[in-house]
Amino acid sequence: MDLDLELKLSTNEKSFYIEKFIALIEAIKECGSILKATQMAEISYKNGWDILNIMNNQFSKKIFETETGGKNGGGTKITPFGEKVLSFYKALIKEREFFIDFMSKQLDLDKEELYFIQRRFSMMISARNQLHGKIIDIKEGAVNVETVLELKSGDKIYALITKDAKDEMNLSLNQAGVAIFKASSVLLTHDENIKISARNKIAGTISKIIEGAVNVEVILDINDEVKIFAIITKEALSELDLKVGQKAIAIIKTSSLMIGV
Repeated sequence: MDLDLELKLSTNEKSFYIEKFIALIEAIKECGSILKATQMAEISYKNGWDILNIMNNQFSKKIFETETGGKNGGGTKITPFGEKVLSFYKALIKEREFFIDFMSKQLDLDKEELYFIQRRFSMMISARNQLHGKIIDIKEGAVNVETVLELKSGDKIYALITKDAKDEMNLSLNQAGVAIFKASSVLLTHDENIKISARNKIAGTISKIIEGAVNVEVILDINDEVKIFAIITKEALSELDLKVGQKAIAIIKTSSLMIGV
């Protein structure tokens, strides 16, 4: 049996194969359009945008850039960094196959057994928001530790973790880190002066509203590289009268965040 090590991107309780992301990048490189790229990759336009937005949040630099209007009519192009990611992935796949063959012989295990072991070591995170940055402050209390992460947008995000977690991860200043939190943990408001105990208040512009049967997904652009995903009810959407293009504030409690390194 041939072994296919599956690299997955988990988002909002749905998993998309990383291969779909690579297929999208290759298609965008070829046609210069996200709509055409999703058709070539045989995925929906919505899922295509979801994958691209989340992956842009995952990396320290932009994978793709979009242009509107202009003499060439706008479009989408892969950045030089995106080209490097694509080249790295292709090299990784070749090395993966060599490694699996080698380990299969060394350990006297068939590829199916190695696949099972690999899956046990893999960790999938369903949290929609995974924002990368740099740890700029660590304040230790009697029990908990407040960790401050500076995002690519320049915004600061605060997380409250235990001392044990801080020691286990060996957190230190200027270390790269990622703030992880669920879309359902994000509150939205228009009021910039709102008084609320939640420490994190990050301003942005609503770029997309996706309505479901019960809930609504709202995507808030903090800047060109950082996006925050929120899940709210339809009633909340109506009460807040949220619309694409409006300014909004994302509110997240420090206790709702995890820090990864």
